[in-house]
Amino acid sequence: MSRPDESALVRAMPVVFVLIWSTGFVVARLGMPHAPPLTFLAWRFALSIVAIGGGLIAWMLIQAAHKAMKPEDLSLPKTREQVSRDLKSLSERVH
Repeated sequence: MSRPDESALVRAMPVVFVLIWSTGFVVARLGMPHAPPLTFLAWRFALSIVAIGGGLIAWMLIQAAHKAMKPEDLSLPKTREQVSRDLKSLSERVH
């Protein structure tokens, strides 16, 4: 049973790890007839770096957006001017 303070991402990590680990053999078996071993490993590591880098960048952007938000940002605006002012204020805090 999961703790209430655990995020969905933390709970999904073991499942993602098992999927990546278990597909390694199948992909290697299918890819080896078509590429030399070092070329295959180089492509595998390059794709891993791109995937991990993309996930890290996405996580950093989400964290920055969460830090920039204030409780009043979550309230429903009443007028078009208030929407414009709130969006401008939020974008200034993010950048």
